[in-house]
Amino acid sequence: MNDILSIQNISVEFGGLMALAGVSAAITEKAITAIIGPNGAGKTTLINVISGSITPSGGAVLFQGRQISGSPSHLVAAAGISRTFQHLSLFRHMTVLENVMVARHIKTSSGFLSCSLKLPSSRRDERVIRQKALEFLEFVGLADQAHLDALSLPLGLQRYLEIARALALEPKLLLLDEPAGGLNPQEKETMAQLIKDIRGRGITVLLIEHDMSLVMGISDHIVVLCFGAKLAEGTPTEIQANEKVIEAYLGAAICLEESETNLGRDGSDAGNKPS
Repeated sequence: MNDILSIQNISVEFGGLMALAGVSAAITEKAITAIIGPNGAGKTTLINVISGSITPSGGAVLFQGRQISGSPSHLVAAAGISRTFQHLSLFRHMTVLENVMVARHIKTSSGFLSCSLKLPSSRRDERVIRQKALEFLEFVGLADQAHLDALSLPLGLQRYLEIARALALEPKLLLLDEPAGGLNPQEKETMAQLIKDIRGRGITVLLIEHDMSLVMGISDHIVVLCFGAKLAEGTPTEIQANEKVIEAYLGAAICLEESETNLGRDGSDAGNKPS
């Protein structure tokens, strides 16, 4: 399989502190790659670099062979990368459907004037946007809640809504920052299946997640960060057997046999808050 994203020696410095120090990784197309690591490892910083929220101090990010590092977020999104956020960022005073429709407007051909005058082309685009938004809500299981105020949904459904909004951009690469954060075990199972279904649509997924059961259950490849540097990478089986990873992230007290079947469920990651 081909690599859709190439992270090349990325460094990020904040006030003299290195948040990322020469991180490199290749993200395989149409696969699920997880980034894990303890608090302060630089995971969200790396996602912010990829999405255009942060300009790196050094290095480059190539998406489908073209450099995108340093490009503004809207151009990164237009290139085919969308994301969700660690802290939910839904539009207030909008319905569930409207939240997704807003994202679809990047796909419209109507200009400001035609929208203001409600020309036939603008009305036609609006019907298409509405229909496509409903399709994405159906995909994440929220079609029946389309008319509700977005912020009236419980946390789990709000996370699904944010994913629907990100998918409405029809990305080639979807960045998920803590998609299972705050979810109960049943909701996490549903989220895991949704992420696999997204991959089934041919969309590449790059996610940050602290729930190791979820990570090990759905990931094709894992990159481990520690103090801004890449500590290891490999398949879930390889990461589970990596002593450096166990010591630095999961805790030396976890035995390998237990981690293979129940990694993270014993609370070993409870002290690692999102970075």
